[in-house]
Amino acid sequence: MKILLIYIFLIIAFCSYGQKGKMYSDSSSTKFPKLSISLNQCLDSTSMFYYKKVEKKFIENDTNMSAEQALSLTNYFVFTKKQNLILLDSLSTEIYKLNENKQYEEAILIGQKLLKICPNNLTGHKEIALAYKKIGNDSLSQKHFQVMVKLLGSIFKYGDGHYDYPFIINNFFEGVSIYEAAFRTRPSKTTLMLSKNQKLLGAYYAYSSAVDNYLIRYSDLTHWKSELKKTDYIIEGEYK
Repeated sequence: MKILLIYIFLIIAFCSYGQKGKMYSDSSSTKFPKLSISLNQCLDSTSMFYYKKVEKKFIENDTNMSAEQALSLTNYFVFTKKQNLILLDSLSTEIYKLNENKQYEEAILIGQKLLKICPNNLTGHKEIALAYKKIGNDSLSQKHFQVMVKLLGSIFKYGDGHYDYPFIINNFFEGVSIYEAAFRTRPSKTTLMLSKNQKLLGAYYAYSSAVDNYLIRYSDLTHWKSELKKTDYIIEGEYK
């Protein structure tokens, strides 16, 4: 019951209204703080943001951490460019499809592989929580679900996904998972877009019955830009 109440609270708290129209025209009426965590802090073994300490918390499904700690691991991955974002998206897509096909044991294996290389991956915790639930392991399901809730709260503390405050995430598919977990829908349109200020944004568009409106949200994927060709994304103003 406690987990259900947390989930209902998240839906209410995160479901701000979007608008139907151009995918690049949405803006936020709320101001959010800037996440200011340096690489030095992530590499300092005495710091609360030391990446190995934070990784350990996620590996143990320990939600006793701040939003800043939770997102500091994403910062570390962005700073060091140690993540293969194509691989993360590939594994994310695979675990999602396995769950859709009710191949829950296989989904758990892929989820474990995804979380091994990216312990704070929202998709990994979301999908593996579902898979464990389906095979009757409520204990592990709840642990991963609580981590997902922690990650959602952390992400929404620093941005609501509007143009000026895109989601801070590891890889593109995490944006899809945010839509499903927070807005109870799956994006009907997605694209990568280079904004006017040279940020690479993941753009997601969908109708959500939870808020009875259209949602246009973005994620900041600028750390992926150097690995892509110009033909891999559109330029702001070209997509309608």
